[in-house]
Amino acid sequence: MTMVAFDPTKPVTNALRDSATMRNQLNSLFNGDCSPLRPRAQVSPNLTVAISGTDVESFWRQTWVGLLVPLNYAGGNSPSCTAPTTNSRISLLTIDSSGTLEWTHGDQASSPTPPNSPADKVPICWVYARVGMTAIYNYEDAGSYPSQGYIYKDIRPLQNLGGTTQLPTVTFAYPSTLAVVASATPSFIMPFSGTITKAYAYSRTAPTGQSIIIDINKNGSTIWSTQANRLAISAGQNSGTQTAFNTTALVESDRLDLDIDQIGSGTVGANLTVELKVSR
Repeated sequence: MTMVAFDPTKPVTNALRDSATMRNQLNSLFNGDCSPLRPRAQVSPNLTVAISGTDVESFWRQTWVGLLVPLNYAGGNSPSCTAPTTNSRISLLTIDSSGTLEWTHGDQASSPTPPNSPADKVPICWVYARVGMTAIYNYEDAGSYPSQGYIYKDIRPLQNLGGTTQLPTVTFAYPSTLAVVASATPSFIMPFSGTITKAYAYSRTAPTGQSIIIDINKNGSTIWSTQANRLAISAGQNSGTQTAFNTTALVESDRLDLDIDQIGSGTVGANLTVELKVSR
């Protein structure tokens, strides 16, 4: 079976009368040439790629970023893909949850290899970029334009687009008797961007006399500048939650640290777990 692309210009009635057209259309669908985020060369090829929208006939919205965020993208054109200067390279086109298209360029080489997708992006296609290229063509037309770039591979994931599977939580564990201490656990380095929506705390041994109070610092500064809102576990209780924050935005590479600011005055508490719920 050779590579074929679905041709939306062929009317269904014509395809039914033309067995070769019908075979090609069915083969393209079997191979995965679906509509959402479909990358194609422009009608008049240039250094951008045309990307189809995610919503099909105002009903199907089957494109998601990661596990939780549906992607609503109306369709449009990529930024221009700059031509390499010394050797060919493979460039990756991605989209994020806000609908922003972005290029990630591989290294220039006589036999270039494609770059991996950045975290929290949906990969769309690899483009084979040539020195001095002025346009990007479809794969099936590449042989007719040997000095130009072309869509090298359509790499949209078939299911749950945006293959990052990181759980949307940040977890800290202090598996011993509690003490008042700053940076009580190893730092957590954010591998993705997101927004803090809720904090949870659980102490297997409940405190008595007074609450356990927990602070979390982002890059050295508390996320609760209103200190009265710090995460707490009340005396006699094993768990506590908080949804009020002064700082909620997180980006990739942010450093988070856990401080234990107060412990029980009788039984201090022990075996503490803290989690931040992060929406993406």
